[in-house]
Amino acid sequence: MLVTVNRNSKLASRYRLPDVQFLLSEETKNAPSAIEVAFHTAGFRYTYFISWTVDYIVEERLLRQEGKKKEKLIFTREFSKGKDIVVVSFPKGTTIPVHVQELINQNILKYSSVISIYDNKNFECEDIRNVYNYFRFVDLWNVKKYELSAMLAKRSNEELLKPIILNILKDMGSTICDYKVDTLTFDIADDERDFLLTRMSEEEYRANFPGDKRTVQKLQFGYKVVEKEETVWLPETLESEGTLEAIRLIIVLFDSIWRGTPIAIDECAQSIHPKARCYPFLRERQEHRMLFIHHHKQQDLP
Repeated sequence: MLVTVNRNSKLASRYRLPDVQFLLSEETKNAPSAIEVAFHTAGFRYTYFISWTVDYIVEERLLRQEGKKKEKLIFTREFSKGKDIVVVSFPKGTTIPVHVQELINQNILKYSSVISIYDNKNFECEDIRNVYNYFRFVDLWNVKKYELSAMLAKRSNEELLKPIILNILKDMGSTICDYKVDTLTFDIADDERDFLLTRMSEEEYRANFPGDKRTVQKLQFGYKVVEKEETVWLPETLESEGTLEAIRLIIVLFDSIWRGTPIAIDECAQSIHPKARCYPFLRERQEHRMLFIHHHKQQDLP
């Protein structure tokens, strides 16, 4: 959001610049925060730098490198606190067209990044677009907040995802051999309806509970039991939390590959089944790789 949200005058109070001051040092707690990110997208290597306080963006710059060519500066942006003005400079040889340069200078505000102007202005500039899209598609996930039933229900790519999950679970030593998501519908009683309408408007109620009915998705796992020939189905609530966390992480990794987006995982081993740490994401298995390769060929992905 720091990079992509265009904080115009109407939104400035709502989308305040993030405060990440270092509170353990009197010397630095009021100093600007700074981030530099180097990444590859659309065939280029970009280096993006931004520093800011809670009131304004101090500095911003973008560099681009193509192959082994020398890195090229695309723009620099600085804020003069004394003059209360933003100065955006475009060096000779920049890839940003003159009319786009003028548009940026006309719309730049002290608390909006140069990249964010692409959000609501109709102009074409390859480098600004590439960087904007890169940051716009960054997803922050706390997998514990997502219900597995919702993550697995009605997926267009289930035929690809399901064997990956089941094969990894098998290699972890799990006896889960299948899973299914059932959609159940219940009538809402009058007293419950009256209660819900104290928490939401009539319009919201109709959107969430059409026809006075509540829809619930129920995830069940199928297990192979030696003594029985048929599959035994048990609810998700009876499975271990470590296994459920492993499945959530598999789905997040799968979706990142499916969409062709980067993923950074913080403390990915926390609460994960111990056998999941050493195998699924570090050791290659031919059948899993072939599934992904087959998908990439179909979608013409790298």
